Amino acid sequence: MPDRGALVTPVSTLCASRRWEERAEEQGAHGGGWKQRVTAARLSRWVDAGKIPQRLCGVNAVAAASLPDGRVLIAAVGYDSMVWLWNPVTGTRIGGPLTGHENAVFAMAAVPLSDDHTLIATGGTDGTVRLWDPITCTQVGDPLTGHKGWIGAVVAVPFPVGRTLVASGSTRDKVLRFWDPITGIPLGGLNNKSPISKIAAVPLPDGRMLMASNGVDTEIRLYDPVAIAHVGTIQAVHDRLSAVAAVPLPDGRVLICTGGSEGTVQLWDPLTCAAVGEPLISPDSRGYAMAVVPLTDGQTLIATSGGEGVVRLWDPVAGTPVGSPLTGPTGPVYEVVAVPIPHADAERGQER
Repeated sequence: MPDRGALVTPVSTLCASRRWEERAEEQGAHGGGWKQRVTAARLSRWVDAGKIPQRLCGVNAVAAASLPDGRVLIAAVGYDSMVWLWNPVTGTRIGGPLTGHENAVFAMAAVPLSDDHTLIATGGTDGTVRLWDPITCTQVGDPLTGHKGWIGAVVAVPFPVGRTLVASGSTRDKVLRFWDPITGIPLGGLNNKSPISKIAAVPLPDGRMLMASNGVDTEIRLYDPVAIAHVGTIQAVHDRLSAVAAVPLPDGRVLICTGGSEGTVQLWDPLTCAAVGEPLISPDSRGYAMAVVPLTDGQTLIATSGGEGVVRLWDPVAGTPVGSPLTGPTGPVYEVVAVPIPHADAERGQER
């Protein structure tokens, strides 16, 4: 297993996460009041991004957007439906809130386009997907409509030819839909067996793209976004799956990684739908979120978060945990995302 010093390298990656703390003293044991703080996890230690303001309304989704000038912004959205942007290096807020959704938003993704521009896609409980320009802080085009209710997941689907689609899945109508982010034109949909809560784009070595979706059962369903067809199903034996991600390996393979309600992390072959290696067992009682963390040396780690308030890093090749758990949050961590940080900014961050 690599030592912790090797993991830091020239620090180029942070993991930004969200946490929730139930304000039991104010709302009672079953109260609905929540507060949230955006934090950052450096690969070797947990760094409290204290300059980033708390969102008193709670945060439901976080994404990292790379800009043409090399900057990286963190976008966050919550129950108030407003999208806020921050600079993760300085902790300063960028512009005012991006408004448009009528109700709470639980899904967000960065959408990189072929011209090096990046949009932010959000999916709300109002059944719409909206696109935002993080540079101008404005909505791009009209809302993308078609879902009949709560959107649980949004993801960018990049193709080798330079085209990128947006995929969205609903927990209400159980439909996986595809959109052209440039024209806003819907490109078809697929009926899923169960409500869709997570989606991952899985690029294969031969240039094809698959979509992996999971809901509230023990299955990951695979779809071809070009043919708009179901192509396979991954079946977990006992564990209800709650997180999914595509993991590129140094040998060129891309595996699917799942996190389950019993704290297991399992790799799968998207071509055979068979398990790869033994499951990684997390001490957490439940896996809530997962992200792929690329390092500058070509290595890829998996970051998982769960009900114990920690983020754990895993080596998908060795099948082992990396370093000590990243601690800081005192409650469950519901989302984690990799944030690439420019080298110069990372060096300044080390000095703080």
